Amino acid sequence: MDRGNGRKRPPLGRGLAELFGVDEVEEKGSLFEEAKRLEQEGRFIEAFHYYLLSSRREDPRIAAKALNNASLILYEHYGEKGRKFALQYLEEALGLDPQNQLIRENWNTLRGEGEA
Repeated sequence: MDRGNGRKRPPLGRGLAELFGVDEVEEKGSLFEEAKRLEQEGRFIEAFHYYLLSSRREDPRIAAKALNNASLILYEHYGEKGRKFALQYLEEALGLDPQNQLIRENWNTLRGEGEA
């Protein structure tokens, strides 16, 4: 990225992977499992980051679950401020796994059409 002054800076988010040690978690499905572990420990920002990484690196069904979980973290911790982004993640998850009832229920709930 160019700052306009001729100097380039590294892509945004690169430091998060290094900070959270993402390169240490490489096995298939392990990003999702690590995200669940972090969430259970109450480390929600790290868990959110790992869920998003998992959604880009795992197979579509795991990616859909990861997006679902990331959306729940957003909504549970940021309420109405996180609703718009949570809905976007849920819509992306439904695109990956349209038959997943839990994701559909969460999507309907956030849209105000039901309860999960």
